[in-house]
Amino acid sequence: YRDVSGDKWDYKIGGNWRAQSTVTVRGELFFKDHSFQTTGWNTNTNAPTAPTLGNNYELDSQFNGVKLSTVLKPTDMISVTTRYIYEKGKMQVTGFLALYPEYDSMESKTHNLGATIDWNPNRNCYVQANADLVYNVISTVALHDLSVAAVGVIPANRMVPSADNNYRTASVIAGTTLSKTDDLQVQFTYYKADNYNAQLARYTQPYGASASETMLSAGLKHKF
Repeated sequence: YRDVSGDKWDYKIGGNWRAQSTVTVRGELFFKDHSFQTTGWNTNTNAPTAPTLGNNYELDSQFNGVKLSTVLKPTDMISVTTRYIYEKGKMQVTGFLALYPEYDSMESKTHNLGATIDWNPNRNCYVQANADLVYNVISTVALHDLSVAAVGVIPANRMVPSADNNYRTASVIAGTTLSKTDDLQVQFTYYKADNYNAQLARYTQPYGASASETMLSAGLKHKF
């Protein structure tokens, strides 16, 4: 068995400002500190206190950032929400022995721009549109002194010093009441990412992903 443990601490502070009856602005600061540890495994189930075998492992992360959003309500039927999230953080990893020091293994920056539009033309119909544009970059362990140990196994020019993980999403959800017991909902979603470098797959983890997904679904809800 393995002895696995983890801790998560999330903090945030924010405030709302209602500039006028149709405009609300919100600002928020946040900080996240997460850690995960495992102490290997013990093959003797009859002696839980026996020494563990295998690697000790620890993964820690600290992220902080800011979230800004505005809500506009030009009419009772329409609401527009825009948001911007900036997040910056890093991770540390250690392995093999618990007494080994932690090394910075990753630094990350993320910019997230998003918008949501809600439209309720009447009591029996609603439409919601969402869009997000995300720019993310990860600086990997290749930028740290620990990468020297890998030279000779992986050519230095093939190690990934940074990786982009940018993507965009969009969705539209529409629903209507068919009867007192039946509701119809139709949803369209779109996802696109183009960050993959296939030439690096032979030498190291390419990190970035390339994918495109489009989905159209319809659902019927019946109240018995």
